[in-house]
Amino acid sequence: ETAQVGNVEWTVTDAYYTTELESDFGTQKRGNFVVVDFTFTNNRNEAVTLDPELHMTFRDAEGREFGTDTDAWEFVPTRLNIFLEPVNPGISQDGRAIYEVPPDAEGFTLTVDDVEMMEDESARYDLGNLRSGTFNSASASATATATAGQ
Repeated sequence: ETAQVGNVEWTVTDAYYTTELESDFGTQKRGNFVVVDFTFTNNRNEAVTLDPELHMTFRDAEGREFGTDTDAWEFVPTRLNIFLEPVNPGISQDGRAIYEVPPDAEGFTLTVDDVEMMEDESARYDLGNLRSGTFNSASASATATATAGQ
């Protein structure tokens, strides 16, 4: 489901839980991870730069907030690594965020915002209890629902 937030659109295309990440270089990382694939569309009249720590808030049912795994950059295919890169006006780009979570975490939500510094529009995706998945670089369809909020 696509969420219009201000002059940008977010669509979560897939979200799943995995215990192993594997890079294109053959390296692996074990732990508890949530992988979120999304499409970001910039409908503003200027380029925007996404920062997951500023524009994507990932929480579990207990209200714990998780940042993206800074060591997971090598597990994000180059075509999905859009953070800290400008997205020009009228452009849609696919992205991936990987969050390391404790094994007891469940009931996940992802809140995305309008990328405006002085605005406070957001939408929340209820990701629920995610299915387990095998980490891969392909995107599949997600069953997330978005709720617009302010």
